[in-house]
Amino acid sequence: MNAVQILDGAVGTLLEQMGYPSHPILWTAEAARTHPAMLEAIHLAYLEAGVDVITAHTFRTTAYAYRMAGRTEQEAYQALEAAVSLAKGCISRFGKWTALAGSVAPVEDCYRPDLVPGPEELRHSHRLQIGWLKSAGVDLILAETINTVIEAEIIIECSKELDIPVWISLLPGPDSSLHDKVSLSGAINRLWDLGASRVMLNCRPAAEMNDWASVFAHSTHPWGIYANGPGRPDPECGWTGEDDNGIDEFIKTAQSWVSMGASVVGGCCGSTPQMIRILRKKLDLSNTQGES
Repeated sequence: MNAVQILDGAVGTLLEQMGYPSHPILWTAEAARTHPAMLEAIHLAYLEAGVDVITAHTFRTTAYAYRMAGRTEQEAYQALEAAVSLAKGCISRFGKWTALAGSVAPVEDCYRPDLVPGPEELRHSHRLQIGWLKSAGVDLILAETINTVIEAEIIIECSKELDIPVWISLLPGPDSSLHDKVSLSGAINRLWDLGASRVMLNCRPAAEMNDWASVFAHSTHPWGIYANGPGRPDPECGWTGEDDNGIDEFIKTAQSWVSMGASVVGGCCGSTPQMIRILRKKLDLSNTQGES
């Protein structure tokens, strides 16, 4: 196992760029069932890029999201099971042991903390999905883009009840806070105290992440950052604006987090297997030079 673990990058934005018809509520949650070849190609590209962790495409496969979309709990479970099975198949086909993370999203919209439901609904939704993920065979829970402390705490609680490791990745808000205005440093320390195996940040541009990375300075706990790739959201294709200069800056910024002590780095929206491949090579080269 590498000292710094490389997480995979974006999946949803790549699916949209490949022509996947994204749903306004479920986004690309049905990809494993409706477009398995697309999803398989993305997973295999990240494996070939040298990642240590592959994330099953289960971000929106919750009973809550499916209910809001007029679908059934059974359909949510089937989408989740298909996504985990496909990711496991890709890892097996690649032939190198790679950790499999089960992606868990906020119950509501990532950028609408005002819509977060009460603790009872949060516990029901997360306990159900985390239970499904454990039964499907993931190695760990990766809770991503979590925007409030209460939801992060409940995800840790449910993961501990079900005895599966959990990585919590927060979506930082304005003024070095979460979107519910809780101080980012206070939230991170709270989540470590509750038993999160990793606390990370994701889904912001790499340059902006530098404003928040300092909260991890001098920490003895494992942490990480996986930022958005260069560009911006695009209603037609999901993401646009990738260029060589932007990729170079993304890689340099990720390397700087490793220098600060990050134990996990990767990519979020708009990142690609090419970026992760370059990052892997750069970090491996740095390790080799450091040992010589």
